[in-house]
Amino acid sequence: MTNFKIKNMKTKNKLVLSAMLIAFLMTNISTFAQVGIGTTTPNTNSLLDVEASNKGFLPPRLTTAERNTLGTELLITPDVKEKGMLVFDTDLTSYYYWNGTAWVAIAASGGGYVDLTTNQTIAGMKTFTGDLTPAGRLMIPMAELSYIRTLYSDGGIVIPLTFSSGNKTGNVGTDGMSPVVLPLAATDFKNDYFTLDSGGAPVTTPLATTKLKYTSGDPSQKFVSRYFHIALSFSFTPSAIDTYVFGVSRNTIVMDSSKLFLKGANTNDKQSSAMHVFLWLNDGDEIGFSVGRIATTGSGSIALNSFNFVAIGM
Repeated sequence: MTNFKIKNMKTKNKLVLSAMLIAFLMTNISTFAQVGIGTTTPNTNSLLDVEASNKGFLPPRLTTAERNTLGTELLITPDVKEKGMLVFDTDLTSYYYWNGTAWVAIAASGGGYVDLTTNQTIAGMKTFTGDLTPAGRLMIPMAELSYIRTLYSDGGIVIPLTFSSGNKTGNVGTDGMSPVVLPLAATDFKNDYFTLDSGGAPVTTPLATTKLKYTSGDPSQKFVSRYFHIALSFSFTPSAIDTYVFGVSRNTIVMDSSKLFLKGANTNDKQSSAMHVFLWLNDGDEIGFSVGRIATTGSGSIALNSFNFVAIGM
């Protein structure tokens, strides 16, 4: 009888001890939710605190193909909790995180990796020492207006250049010069940072003056001013053997440094020329092409047979 009581008490003691141990563990789990590796005092604001002085952290390492496959699987059943998933691409030697719809490269602080497979805004100076061969468009601030005379009998773009009072030298400002206006059918306009005139978007209707308006990009970002290389090539037929002046206007003023003076040679022949201008443009500036006639009396005109006006941001 005595032995039975002793054994029974031992069994009860074991049960009590087990219950106390479970309660102690549960209390510690609920009280200390942090896990520490290399430390006995993990940060109280972290779930996992890893400390080391001679070792690093290795996340999952995937090839580009494996990373893309994982991304496809993540898109099948999207879960907001998957945002922030981190992997290391062994082909591109770059870390990527999942933003919920695509993998995004984590660039290095010194300029690092530029992902040409996704939409990105690249700010600041970047130097590429190798070949840059994007699969899509490489956009730079530029615009172009082109015209070519389709039929010899159509007369081209006729620009009246009437002499008024006083001698027009073409040396200062607009000085009697007339803006070139391209007909609608002759306009080829493609760009990323320009618009025609002040409409704010590419237009398909002829305007009072043909100009290119520089807009520096997303209005939510800081407006950017920059130099532009402006190249013009044209051919014309003069109506008189006079001297003609060609120039680039910024807003309403023809830039004196841009002017090119040409002597009309023959009223039946076509003359060709080209000019290059370097201009500083601010956001909203408009540039155009103007023509003037230097004479003391009378009136005249020229007919533009072909015309190409290109502005390229530097």
